[in-house]
Amino acid sequence: GVASVNDPLWMTNFEEVYSHPELMIDWFPILGNHEYRGSTQACLDYGKISSRWVMPSRYYTLTKEVDDSTTLRLVFIDTAPLIDKYREDSATYPDACKQGLQDQLHFIDSVLTVAKETWTVVIGHHPVYAYTTKSESERVDLQQRLDPILRKHKVDFYMNGHIHNFQHIRVENSPVA
Repeated sequence: GVASVNDPLWMTNFEEVYSHPELMIDWFPILGNHEYRGSTQACLDYGKISSRWVMPSRYYTLTKEVDDSTTLRLVFIDTAPLIDKYREDSATYPDACKQGLQDQLHFIDSVLTVAKETWTVVIGHHPVYAYTTKSESERVDLQQRLDPILRKHKVDFYMNGHIHNFQHIRVENSPVA
């Protein structure tokens, strides 16, 4: 995690790494476990420094028109506060326990309730399902808290990082890919 908007890590881990002209586009980041080890507020404020960094809130949504007949709703979520491991370790992740777990779940549910787009994609850092023994408790928390909302609203895709490999998982009897 970064310490502030002036932390040198912004240059070495973002600006200099993603400097190709074709990468000079808007980036829509989300918070992950590493960001919670530093200043999550600096991650939110970095958009004042870099015009490419578009992060209006810890969780947010936007819609895009793909073509004349196709629209896309993207819902960017903050998974660390939805997981007990991060909420309970205030020494390592001091900001996670300060976030309203139910507030975010309500936001996700309410946004998906009104979604009328052709495609709906929810993006979070942690996986709901994964083929690994790493951090199984994290997935159990998301399966109990987030997965019912994704299924209820028949979300087309849930995309995540954290595991550091590519997995495409379809769970039996779930509309979520």
